[in-house]
Amino acid sequence: ENELQEMVINRRTQRKKRIKKQIPVVSLAGYTNSGKSTLMNTLLEYSIINTKDKAVRTEDVLFTTLETATRLIAFDNIKQFLLIDTVGFISRLPHQLVKAFRSTLEEIVESDLIIHVVDISNKDYERQRDVAEKVLFEIGVKDIPIIHVYNKTDKVEEFLNNEGVLISAKHKKNIDILANEINKRLFRDYKTVKILVPYSKGEIFGYLKENSNIIKEEYKDDGIFLVVELNNHLLEKYRHLLIK
Repeated sequence: ENELQEMVINRRTQRKKRIKKQIPVVSLAGYTNSGKSTLMNTLLEYSIINTKDKAVRTEDVLFTTLETATRLIAFDNIKQFLLIDTVGFISRLPHQLVKAFRSTLEEIVESDLIIHVVDISNKDYERQRDVAEKVLFEIGVKDIPIIHVYNKTDKVEEFLNNEGVLISAKHKKNIDILANEINKRLFRDYKTVKILVPYSKGEIFGYLKENSNIIKEEYKDDGIFLVVELNNHLLEKYRHLLIK
């Protein structure tokens, strides 16, 4: 009980820091052993951020992941997000484990995007998919966008589906398609704008250099001219610097 309470407090503190930094959060969810942890490791390898020694544990047993694992990811530019690997769902969860699971799953409700991983090589994949969807609903997931990812395509001969992304996390198949879909969903509110940062506001340039995708940078007489991608939050914050 004490350990669970400490975990909850620590995660709430971490969430406050993420919100302050405007870093979007993506949660991996799904039935146990669907391949979430393997997918996280594959996405870590695909990321341009140095991920040495960041791999998470993967085993073909129940509840390999009990505590959430969080990793920083970026695919092709400065647009970063946090990827969270959560505990696998099961049906008819024993009562004594419910509270532990609820506390580890609360991260999902705070997500900007959910990747629902389904093991299509399992003959009961439809039931497992429905169980996971039910758990998501029960813990309070309502308006969070979901990407359905059908994993382990290397173990099936044919699978026709129009609603999700077909991948093999183990063999790194179609990871580029999934990465593009994640970027599209997470960063669709970004706009490319032109701004002029006065030399007296060097801290703004430094912040944008670290936290945004600068397409063009040019030093003018009256300041630093930038062509930069900004989300809605940063666009409002630096609207006074916009130029036509």
